[in-house]
Amino acid sequence: MAPKDQELRPLMTRIPEKLRARLERAAAKAGRSMNAELIQRLEQSFEPSAQADLIQQIAMAAVMATLDKLDIVPPHNNASPKTKGDKS
Repeated sequence: MAPKDQELRPLMTRIPEKLRARLERAAAKAGRSMNAELIQRLEQSFEPSAQADLIQQIAMAAVMATLDKLDIVPPHNNASPKTKGDKS
């Protein structure tokens, strides 16, 4: 018998059909049941490092998109940012 904290307990929930379909496709792609996919995704969402990595990726994408809109080349090695037309 599994330890109490490892015991699987039923959870009734309602989710939008489009989300259920996405979950089903993701589970199939990963070779997992929908239940296993849900458990994996929920457990991952509670991992601080996963949250921090996601926040960092989103922030970096936003910064890069803003720099691109402003026509600024991102600085490297503590150099000053330059516009794409700068030669110096």
